Amino acid sequence: MISEDELIGLSKEKFKTWETNDLENLEKIFDDQGLLICSNGKAETKPEVVEIVKSKRKELKNLSLQKAFARVYGNTGVVHGEGEITISIGGKIRSSGLNFLDIWMEKDGNWKLVSSHLNQVI
Repeated sequence: MISEDELIGLSKEKFKTWETNDLENLEKIFDDQGLLICSNGKAETKPEVVEIVKSKRKELKNLSLQKAFARVYGNTGVVHGEGEITISIGGKIRSSGLNFLDIWMEKDGNWKLVSSHLNQVI
């Protein structure tokens, strides 16, 4: 069984993977049927997320996680967090507050990100 601290670590790893353009790890942690819901409401599939990170159309420059808590429900874990994010979209740098919700599921002994929802705090 995974601990709540380990779940938070997985969500931190997700952001670090995006920040460093680590496509191999992104492929590993993101479930094949997973979805990323962006702050604009657009749902992106795993292939779309991989392409965005690969193309650097949306580059994570920095995430300062200020608060996070997690809950484990059997083979499912939920991480809620908030912080400050700096991102480059089309070469324009934006910084804002961020709230996120990550849902992780254990599949074949590995924890996979099955859903991630990002909300910009204005």
